[in-house]
Amino acid sequence: MLSSTERLSQDVVHQFPLTSVVGNSGKLTIKYSILVRQYALTQAGYTYYDQLAKITQRIGSIFDPQPAQIVGNLHANTNTDELVMGFFRAGTVASKRIFIRRDQLPTLNTYEGDPGCVVDSLSISRVLKDQPAIISQYAEFTYLTTTFGCVDCRYKGVNKRPAFWE
Repeated sequence: MLSSTERLSQDVVHQFPLTSVVGNSGKLTIKYSILVRQYALTQAGYTYYDQLAKITQRIGSIFDPQPAQIVGNLHANTNTDELVMGFFRAGTVASKRIFIRRDQLPTLNTYEGDPGCVVDSLSISRVLKDQPAIISQYAEFTYLTTTFGCVDCRYKGVNKRPAFWE
């Protein structure tokens, strides 16, 4: 995953979504652990990896970028015309293991009349993909969501609002 601070006033990436875990996942039963590694890249390195991600991660749609030759900073010693793929970089790696307890997450409310109505927090990419009913924005790139049947009484033929709307 790539993020750039080029257009930011500070050289800090804040609240960048690293992963998404469904609220009723077994991963959150006691404590969830994730090891995060952060690599600082030069502008040339960022451009290389950004182009590589664009042509390898989004394939199959007519709107996806066409495959293209990505030029890195590696070159063949004997034949300069020979194409070599790759990018050499050196730098430091910052890593941190983060533990997330269930009580640190937003409260997962349920609709009183239907225990299947769970409120979950989803990243903006999951919201765009799954198109759930959005209750409110939880963080910069995260939304509290549920199914449409849980927020719109007309779906189930009842006139009682879910408890989390009160």
